[in-house]
Amino acid sequence: MMFNESITTIEDAYRCSPATFTLCPSGNSSIYVNPGQPPEQWEKPIAVLLGPTGGSMGDITAQRLRYHDMVKFFGKSCAAALGDNISVTGFSGWNLHLSIGDMLHTATPGVYLNRREFPIDYPAWFTSAGVAGGHDGVVDEALNWIQHAVYPHDVTTDRRWYQRNADTLQLTAQVENPDSHQISAKTYFELPSGTTVDSISLSSVSTPGGIEWQGKWAVPNMEEMYRIKITTRDLATGRIHTLRNATHITAEGPVVLDHATLSPYGGSDSYIVVPYFRNDGPARSLSGLHVRLRTSDPWVLQLTTTTRSIPTIGPGSVVAPSPFLAVVDTTAFPGYINVVSELFEYGWPAWEDSTRTLTGVNERGELPTAFALQQNYPNPFNPSTNIKYQIPSNNHVTLKVFDLLGREVATLVNEVKQPGTYTVEWDARGVASGVYFYRLETSEFVQTKGMLLLR
Repeated sequence: MMFNESITTIEDAYRCSPATFTLCPSGNSSIYVNPGQPPEQWEKPIAVLLGPTGGSMGDITAQRLRYHDMVKFFGKSCAAALGDNISVTGFSGWNLHLSIGDMLHTATPGVYLNRREFPIDYPAWFTSAGVAGGHDGVVDEALNWIQHAVYPHDVTTDRRWYQRNADTLQLTAQVENPDSHQISAKTYFELPSGTTVDSISLSSVSTPGGIEWQGKWAVPNMEEMYRIKITTRDLATGRIHTLRNATHITAEGPVVLDHATLSPYGGSDSYIVVPYFRNDGPARSLSGLHVRLRTSDPWVLQLTTTTRSIPTIGPGSVVAPSPFLAVVDTTAFPGYINVVSELFEYGWPAWEDSTRTLTGVNERGELPTAFALQQNYPNPFNPSTNIKYQIPSNNHVTLKVFDLLGREVATLVNEVKQPGTYTVEWDARGVASGVYFYRLETSEFVQTKGMLLLR
């Protein structure tokens, strides 16, 4: 795969109205998305050769390739003849096309590409002497770059999930340095929005397998997913190479396997596996999650291999994806299946549960059989307290906090919940001392309890 994430690149633009030459984006950027799938991407040099006669889809392909970190362009600018066109007929002996549109990068609205010089990284062209000697000046320049480029690749971390304000990340990267120049390497930790949170310099370390670049980073107390960017600088030539999306880690959650069910389905050799996952994070609802189950049990002949989407999961909540199907060898099946759950966040590996044994009943024990709202703890409290409750069936649940006058102070839960036991934290910073009430309400159950906030 060329890219490890899907990237929106360019789109068409047409006249907004026949009465004006003002252009309007067409909104068809999905046609030109560079497809990608985490975590793999191409991390070796890619030389793209261009020339003045390149046009139409050649222009479009070049513009889309600008989004790949390993691409450099050689030669001369192409024709810059992007955009839609129609054939003009009625002129014998002529093949005419009329431009009816333009194109733009979605990240730079208003900057149109027709007749705009394409940026070439390494200008080069043929010479009469070179052609006479069997040399292509553009190819020679591209090969020279490939053979001498300094660039990072194969960036790895010691794990995918890190405990906030407690764990230290250990990062390792390979750096190609064919001419043994003096170089430096730096890693940046960014939020998905692109905001840089921190950076560290890497050090070269001799290992039995060769030179590695290593660094450590103390994970801050932030419930976030981080994108890791790495930059190398060739101190001899001054050239910088950046791998903007080298890998991802997360300090969210963790999301863990709460329990699972194994139920007969159809014939005697088929079972439905339903895993339930819990978000143990303190505050953030998590989305974009998928799960894959795997097993090494010899009596399991088949287990659904495709990933299943997990619904958005709030802190303390338990949700389930669509069921998995397991087919077993009935002559060897001992009545249970050992599975490992791999969880992905927006396609990136994030959490992995250790091997769990699933039997014909809920493997952690029975689900709650009745509604219950427990006393908060600690109580009295300052500034936060935990409220635990349980529900025996799918229900829309609200958990709200009120003051002595009955005014609503906070909504802690307002969503559909699966059967299970949940714990919710109320952070009362900014709220005055006093007595407060919290009320759990479903379509079948209502209960209220009191608590005391002391400053």
